[in-house]
Amino acid sequence: MAPSYMRDASLVAGNAPDEVKTILANPMEVLKMYKDGELTGFGRTVLSTLTVTEASLVKKAEEPMRDEARVVCKLIVDEEMLNGANTLHGGCSAFLVDICSTLPIIVYGMMNSDKFLMSVSQSINMTYHSPALLGDELKIVNTTMTVGTKSMIWNVTRKRLVASGIHVKMEPSQP
Repeated sequence: MAPSYMRDASLVAGNAPDEVKTILANPMEVLKMYKDGELTGFGRTVLSTLTVTEASLVKKAEEPMRDEARVVCKLIVDEEMLNGANTLHGGCSAFLVDICSTLPIIVYGMMNSDKFLMSVSQSINMTYHSPALLGDELKIVNTTMTVGTKSMIWNVTRKRLVASGIHVKMEPSQP
């Protein structure tokens, strides 16, 4: 029997194979944030509400000979995510870009080489566009680029772009 925190992969849309969707349906499991069945680590309350809704590998519009992975996540802004002005904290936006932008890299690796690509952050560049308020639904659209990922956080409730980020990743060096 699956642990109680496991989410149903059949709810993830897109053309990714079922085994990839199973991994993505449970991003905290992939990111090793569970210990003895309990969610641990930085941002655990935020991540406990994150849902992956789509995982696909598509041809790049500008370069049809190249593939691009796309993963869409969603969540509702709650009190844990707010700053003193009662809007989504910029640090929380950057954290969401950090976590969510890792997922299309996993999709790309698994669908192109059957490898689970491990990576670490090298840099994250954020741009803030508009505030998100308590209770707003956010959609985080992540697509792979040459050596990283572009992420956009959309406010579904207010139909505005909240923040966008470019996340450059690299293979971890050996300790």
